[in-house]
Amino acid sequence: MITAIDIIFDGKSSIVDLHSLLEALLVKFRDVYFNEPEDVEFTTHEDIINVFKSEVHIDFVVSLNELNMFGIAIPDVFANLGVYNGEIELLLFFDFKDLDFSDYKASIDHLRIWTTEFQNKFKFEYVRCQIDNGNEDEYYFDSHGIGPCYNFLDK
Repeated sequence: MITAIDIIFDGKSSIVDLHSLLEALLVKFRDVYFNEPEDVEFTTHEDIINVFKSEVHIDFVVSLNELNMFGIAIPDVFANLGVYNGEIELLLFFDFKDLDFSDYKASIDHLRIWTTEFQNKFKFEYVRCQIDNGNEDEYYFDSHGIGPCYNFLDK
């Protein structure tokens, strides 16, 4: 069973609470850098936020030791935050077998609750949880409900 997953959040840069989102992502990180714009120098959270305020195209990467929010600690998360012409996409990549739940289906059920809280807190419009690099029909759930892959999870 493939257990590496992508959780993708989409929204508008004018609506998403970027300041709070960046603060949440920059708590327990191993590495942080910009792919775009290149050669950005920063030392504080405020420096990073200023880049987001001043640039139209941004590709920002954070490698986290742990993302701990809403009662769930997710270890070893790769986060990629992109901003392109007013649209924001946040990709969270991790292995859901690292979650401490009884089985895969329970892990996904807890992630559905977690992503809804995350989506509401940071004001994203849409969320999708899919197999890593999955095709359009290879997802466990999205903002509209469960997807085709959910039914194949072990009980």
